[in-house]
Amino acid sequence: MIWTWDVQTGDNKARLRGHRSDVTSVAFSPDGKRIVSASNDKTVRIWDAQTGAHKQQLIGHTSKIDCAVYSPDGRSIVSGGGNREDGSLLCWDVQTGFVRQSVVGHTPFLFDISYSPDGKTIAAGYGDDAIRVWDVQTGALLKTLRGHTDDVDCIMFSPDGKMLASGSEDHTVRLWDAKTGQCIKTLKGHGDRVWSLAYSPDGKTLASASLDATIGLWNVQTGGRHATFLGHDDSHINCAVFSPDGQTLATGGDDWTAHLWDVHTGEMIKIIGGYNSGVESVQFSPDSKTLITGHGDGLIRAWDIETGAHLKALTGHTDRVNCVVYSPDGRTLASGSHDGTARLWDVQTGEQTAVMKGHGNVVDEVAFSPDGQTLATGSFDGTILLWPLKEWSK
Repeated sequence: MIWTWDVQTGDNKARLRGHRSDVTSVAFSPDGKRIVSASNDKTVRIWDAQTGAHKQQLIGHTSKIDCAVYSPDGRSIVSGGGNREDGSLLCWDVQTGFVRQSVVGHTPFLFDISYSPDGKTIAAGYGDDAIRVWDVQTGALLKTLRGHTDDVDCIMFSPDGKMLASGSEDHTVRLWDAKTGQCIKTLKGHGDRVWSLAYSPDGKTLASASLDATIGLWNVQTGGRHATFLGHDDSHINCAVFSPDGQTLATGGDDWTAHLWDVHTGEMIKIIGGYNSGVESVQFSPDSKTLITGHGDGLIRAWDIETGAHLKALTGHTDRVNCVVYSPDGRTLASGSHDGTARLWDVQTGEQTAVMKGHGNVVDEVAFSPDGQTLATGSFDGTILLWPLKEWSK
């Protein structure tokens, strides 16, 4: 049962009856005239907020539903189920009651996502050892790539979109033909799970960061490992990213620091940080003057790369920041966190401009579409959510 209350008087206004199991989520439509609810009875229901009358029942999930929310324009409802039977995300047309789009996550754990350079597909790494490639427009599953023998922790398209690189808890990196889905090469050498990957801007070099406290640089064409970086005090290395010019690699680790490396010489150029919290994510600004770091204490910090000076801290997340990424135009920063939210930030002011709630678990990855119009978020709940940023702009 759902109860509605008058905020001013505290009186019960209506009791909404219809679900046959626990109600897991309720949300008002943007105009306040409707209520959407989700339940363990596998249904989504729409109610008249004023009278409590049942207006519509949406059937499509095959197991319990964890959440249901209206789109900002009120024309769609998104509902998600996050278990092994039904890790699906359904987008419903409110007017017709039909499913407009479906994205299915086959396991409750989705570790990483990557947009193709043309923005037409998203690749995702899952906890069932598989990579799945989805059509952004239709939500259809295009292909499933198998070969890893453990969780696929990181995934990345090459800059030209012709290849996919994946890193796994099986300690390997694999290179895939993005068109055919065939595994081209298996790169071996790490002694623990590969947690982060980064292509150089020219696509010729791949960096892999591992929990074995090493960073590997690989020749994409030959598959050979031509450099190994050490320096994070034998701590887990959580992230790696190339500078826009491809000359510098930034890495972050559980030793509370970010390191800057000269890609050609292997020399450690600078150590940034020292705060009492691990560095979970790193990102260069488009002009390579600023380094952004996401931390285990929920803060996002900005640093002057030349001097190493701390510039500002962005506050809002209430748990570990797993990922940070710049928008293509460099004006907006997106982040995902263990607090279950994705957030948008104004780069110039450091102001938080949006909080995106919809996942039922950790937000482990965020990615802008190449045109900057959409943000994709991936979560341990097994779903990918696509957010039209025009609807979130001020």
